[in-house]
Amino acid sequence: MAQFEWVNNSEVQVITKGKNKLLADLEQILKLKSKHRFDCTIHLIIWLALATAFPPLSEAQDSRPATSQEFAQLLETAKQGHPAAQYKVGRAYENGSGIEKDLSKAATWYRQAAIQGHAKAQCFLGILYENGKGVEADLAKAVSWYLKSAKQGFRVAQRQLGKCLENGVGVDVDPKKAAVWYRKSAEQGISPAQCDLGALYVGGIGVEVNHLEAQNWLEKSPSNGFAPAKYFLGLLLTESEAVKDLENGRKYLIEAAKDGFAIAQFHLGALYLDGKLLDRNAQNAQNAILWMRKAADQGHTAAQFELGNIYFRGEVVPEDFEKAFDWFSKAARQKNADAQFSLGVLYGQGKGVARSTEKAIMWMRQAAENDHSEAKKLLRQWGIN
Repeated sequence: MAQFEWVNNSEVQVITKGKNKLLADLEQILKLKSKHRFDCTIHLIIWLALATAFPPLSEAQDSRPATSQEFAQLLETAKQGHPAAQYKVGRAYENGSGIEKDLSKAATWYRQAAIQGHAKAQCFLGILYENGKGVEADLAKAVSWYLKSAKQGFRVAQRQLGKCLENGVGVDVDPKKAAVWYRKSAEQGISPAQCDLGALYVGGIGVEVNHLEAQNWLEKSPSNGFAPAKYFLGLLLTESEAVKDLENGRKYLIEAAKDGFAIAQFHLGALYLDGKLLDRNAQNAQNAILWMRKAADQGHTAAQFELGNIYFRGEVVPEDFEKAFDWFSKAARQKNADAQFSLGVLYGQGKGVARSTEKAIMWMRQAAENDHSEAKKLLRQWGIN
């Protein structure tokens, strides 16, 4: 085995180079190496966020029984075969309105109404099948019910169907069809669909790249209070030459961050740190840490990693290897390869933690398994498989 020679601080800059640059974290998260990094990255970030983080919208105008007596009356009507009543009974069971929550019974009543062609019941039965709640998960059945509902013009189902078509959930990936259904839903005012459609126009997924059209749809969504769209619009306005508007872009990013959207909080912190939209000074450094911390506390991996970098570098705050170790550890546990490599370096150098060759090698191996090129290089130099 070769003698261990631990990298020094200048070599560690390999892992930090460019991390303060806007969008560099997104490349890290998605492992994107595209020449057209902005267009691809923003679309994939929107896809990740909306595909996993946001529940389907319900219809606010649905009336629900407030008391057990109201529910009993509604149940009697449903037992007589009225689909609207059956649907409302299903909603009551799903939400625990006037009756104890029971997703299995919700699915039963949704199904009775759905078979009779009730569009909303078809959609919400599909949602239960997609998420495996009250029924055994069945993505094909979910798509089937979404399609029946969407064809009747129900806007929530149209968005759900578009999401399935874009992401290949229960159906083959078809971004062109996804764009068609997103548009139908977006035109009826569904904010996530407006955001989805804007994302497609940013990345040219299923449609031609058109940042003006993307801006049009993304601007509709924040007006409905949808925080992710505020962020994505801010990203578009700060990065796209076709629609660049730094002042409004910054405004939307700040609004999204204040709404608690973790990616926006991280991005705003990066802006403060980089000084791209704001003068770089001591106060901005503290603002950067403030917003990075808010994102990191929500489990945002890139923010955790960047906080580790901030304390490791000691450029905008005093050097603090113990804090660097803590934040790198949080990100490393979420399988962030750069953070795993950084932990290996800290263990190898005994900075912020007791020196341990065994643990250094362990983290280097984990980073290498996650395709970290520098970790692979060091392990080869040390003769370690």
